[in-house]
Amino acid sequence: MYRTLIVDDDMIVRMYLKDVIHWEDHGFTIVGIARDGEEALEIVKETDPDLILTDISMPRMNGIQLIQRLRRDQYDGVINVLSCHDDFEFVKSALQEGADDYLLKNYLNDTTMEDRLKKLAEQIQARHREADQRHNINTLARSGIDVIRRELLERILSGDMAPAACEQYMAQAKLHGTYHRLTAVLLQPSGADREQMHELLLLCEQRLENEAADVLLLRENTMALLVDLGDVASMAQSIDKVNRMELMIDRIAKQYLNLELAIAASAVCEGNEAIAQALRQANETLQHSFYGSGCWRYGQEEKLSSVLPEEARLFIKELPRLKENRQDEQLRELYAKTLEAMKANRVCAGEVLSWLRQCDHIAEMHRTENQYSQMKQFSDYLGCAEEYITHWSANPVREIPAHLSAQMCMAVKYLQQHFYEPIGLNDAAEQAGLSPAYFSTVFKQEMGIGFSAYLLSLRLERVCARLRATAQTSKQISEDAGFSDYPYFCRVFKKNLGVGPIEYRKSK
Repeated sequence: MYRTLIVDDDMIVRMYLKDVIHWEDHGFTIVGIARDGEEALEIVKETDPDLILTDISMPRMNGIQLIQRLRRDQYDGVINVLSCHDDFEFVKSALQEGADDYLLKNYLNDTTMEDRLKKLAEQIQARHREADQRHNINTLARSGIDVIRRELLERILSGDMAPAACEQYMAQAKLHGTYHRLTAVLLQPSGADREQMHELLLLCEQRLENEAADVLLLRENTMALLVDLGDVASMAQSIDKVNRMELMIDRIAKQYLNLELAIAASAVCEGNEAIAQALRQANETLQHSFYGSGCWRYGQEEKLSSVLPEEARLFIKELPRLKENRQDEQLRELYAKTLEAMKANRVCAGEVLSWLRQCDHIAEMHRTENQYSQMKQFSDYLGCAEEYITHWSANPVREIPAHLSAQMCMAVKYLQQHFYEPIGLNDAAEQAGLSPAYFSTVFKQEMGIGFSAYLLSLRLERVCARLRATAQTSKQISEDAGFSDYPYFCRVFKKNLGVGPIEYRKSK
């Protein structure tokens, strides 16, 4: 359906156009009716209409001013002017300002509009095609050669490119070498932002302009240096050439951008699949950058360990006790010793991340998958012990009443551990091994509070603690505490605490 906006200060004309013309039968729908140009602009922002029918003479902002403003703001929809026989000069001005055509008000009816709507639909379709073409051109220009090169490297690394296709794609990427014999070097600046990466890439391209080598962006924080060694006579000369280029880029990073580099180089690879082999070797070697900057060469470094040290297993074993007794200082000491052992044993990034997930589960620390994906450097793990301490301070644990039966103990413990999840009476009853109806009765008898009220109190207690101890938004805090509906949370919070969450935070 083509979205249509009608603009006219005459109420009779507005209602006539809206109700007499059978817009839907011809593929149009009215998305707005405005009395003047200013009102029309607001509706355009909200609805982005495909077609605007506008009068010329209107108060505040007339039709010609509206057209000027729309075209100035890059509106590329179809505009038709509503006119009378005696205002052709105004129509002419409107067409000069960017209107596509005009309609005579005296001849507007469902019969005469049928042919006109067909033509308007064709105009709109043509305008959409033009917009698509402009979008494609802009996208290609914006993508440019850098994106073509990045896609080339990603597809080579993933194994999603045959040698023949690789040759063709390399020609499109306008690389300086043929790369049938080469070394690939991956360079990862520590702590570089997007602007610094872009600047480093440009500086390196300038220095390598007359070399049989290319530097490309592989990932947001990783560059690839491809060194063509096809014309180099000996292995020693090949190694010297690669070393010279690595040293040059390292100096650029330090001198101009104050960046430390992690450098991972492949061996010298030859043959039709040399570029794929070299990139995979360099990528594997780059795993050593998890522990910081340095220079590593494929085949000359021991692989990172996939075995956790004993300290890591001990920390997982001790964590429940440290959490329950709030032994913060001992937690810090054990965590620091564990990280030291991890670094000494050069444990691979995947195993360290898996270990952290186990610790988070025990500590009831809830991270998103995006947060886990950001743990790319060993240094990202250094503050996790402090995060646990802060998390526990903001999430106090209630004591389970001593007089409870074993079944109610299990249910209450379950609620305290899972209240932030979408759980209900049936889930808790299942933990106690009772029917929901009977469980509800026994729960109230033993706890002195109804099931729903107790679950709500756990959630509100979490919210209050976090409002006092963190800078998170009240919406995020409410979601983390198990409230899926924010307006409902605000009502419940105010009903129980007497003030809204924002006022509560200010008062504390």
